[in-house]
Amino acid sequence: MATLRRRRNLADDIDALRVYDVIRGDDNVVHGEEDRIEPELVPFSSIPKLSPGLMNRLGQIGVEQLFRHQADAINAAMAGNNVVLESPTASGKTLSFAKPVIESLIQSRRGHALFVYPMKAVAFDQRSKLQELHQGLTDRAGADIESWTYDGDVGYEERSALRESPPSILLTNIEYINSSFLAFNDIWEKFLDNLKWIVLDEVHEYRGYFGTNAAMVLRRLLHFMKSRNCEPNVFMATATCENPREHAKNLTGLDVDVISARDSLRPKRDYLFVDPKIPDHRFWGILQLRASLAARALDDLGMSAILFCPTRRFVEDAFQKTRRLYDDEGVDADHIRLFKSGMPEEDRHEILSGLKSGEVRLVFSTNALELGIDLPGLDAVVMVGFPDNVMSARQQIGRAGRSWDSDGLVVYLARNNHVDRFYANNLEAFLTKPLDEIVVDTANDEIAKDHARCVWFEADPREMPVGGSLLGTGMIDRIKAMVDRGEFPPGLRSPRRQTPQRSIQIRGASSGTFHLQCDGVELGTISSYQKSRRHMTAP
Repeated sequence: MATLRRRRNLADDIDALRVYDVIRGDDNVVHGEEDRIEPELVPFSSIPKLSPGLMNRLGQIGVEQLFRHQADAINAAMAGNNVVLESPTASGKTLSFAKPVIESLIQSRRGHALFVYPMKAVAFDQRSKLQELHQGLTDRAGADIESWTYDGDVGYEERSALRESPPSILLTNIEYINSSFLAFNDIWEKFLDNLKWIVLDEVHEYRGYFGTNAAMVLRRLLHFMKSRNCEPNVFMATATCENPREHAKNLTGLDVDVISARDSLRPKRDYLFVDPKIPDHRFWGILQLRASLAARALDDLGMSAILFCPTRRFVEDAFQKTRRLYDDEGVDADHIRLFKSGMPEEDRHEILSGLKSGEVRLVFSTNALELGIDLPGLDAVVMVGFPDNVMSARQQIGRAGRSWDSDGLVVYLARNNHVDRFYANNLEAFLTKPLDEIVVDTANDEIAKDHARCVWFEADPREMPVGGSLLGTGMIDRIKAMVDRGEFPPGLRSPRRQTPQRSIQIRGASSGTFHLQCDGVELGTISSYQKSRRHMTAP
């Protein structure tokens, strides 16, 4: 096994990929590069009124300067504005929203903040960063600032304790806002009554059917908070997209300040797009082998890499092929891992920690590692097939060269379809393609009907005007129709009775999951392909 060393140049990389048969003689190969963009750095003095405690803590963890967009976002948030920060990967989004939140909590007495993430892996990664930032800090009541996750990986007794004595910061997801914070809002009074901030990270993931449900849940939450005379500040963070202001407004009903770092920093990246010439009747098996050989070649070059694969079946088969390659050579393969949704929590955490420490250097993954998990030092990304959209492709590419002053290599292996082959043969078209617009539809009547029933349950519109844009036209029109018909859903204002929230399938009919166990040990989870009939037994 080669010792770790810095990459040489693209020609050497191509030669290595040819030696390992990742690229073969009749393949069509296109290569190019994106130049480095160095960011503008500013001193901490650009942020007035930052408390000495937080300043000292930042110095202890080695944060000495800020990117310009970080300072702009922090100042906008500390001025009391709702903010959406649009920036590429490795651009310091976490620091941008964590600083104003923690500063606000330091200045408050028992204040709270709710951080919302679309995937558990991102929440786990973000909690470790938050803990590093707020370690040793206290609020004005002398209480330690702490952060904890609240999701399906947390046991019943621990969840009960978190509700009874809530920490300063809770990290959760859209499902738990719907099924717990709103459905059982009476037992969350200690947390919600002094909620100062709602942070929504990776909001580009909230699109389509899932995004429309997420928008309605978030608007219900904000409507509920307003009914209690509490209007927390909202900070949203997203990958670069064409319509950040419009998307933020669609998600929350709020006007926002847009801070954009779209073209403010970027590492140098080399691109190698390959259209492999493989017979159709043998395509998938050989493509899996090519992915395995790509992993072996990058490893021999001393690179750390993620290989993004199109399906769970593909990633599992490609991973097993790679392990067999190493076994046949008699080479240790402990630094290679498989990452996918539904894995046990401890396995996910072990892989992410290993990537950060360098003990894990090659990871086969579905798009589960596409989101903004901080993985410093990754040299390369292999994309097997083009993702669903350009934004997802950019997110995957962003894993390579995670620091603006490092280089990254992107290898793309096209599948045998027209879209994949178009991009494989037109790299320039990909690099210059306009960014995606993110679409959610809060006027969708079919989705709104169940959410409108939840509004009755959570914050009775008879006690509060429903005009304006906060709930969105879909829910407002449904509520007005219910008023006109004299319809009052059963269980109104009675959280211990059957809750309408459980009827909402936020990610679609297959959003339910089964826990797989063997001899009492959980092996992971698997999605349901029919509507879940499970009852909510605990918040």
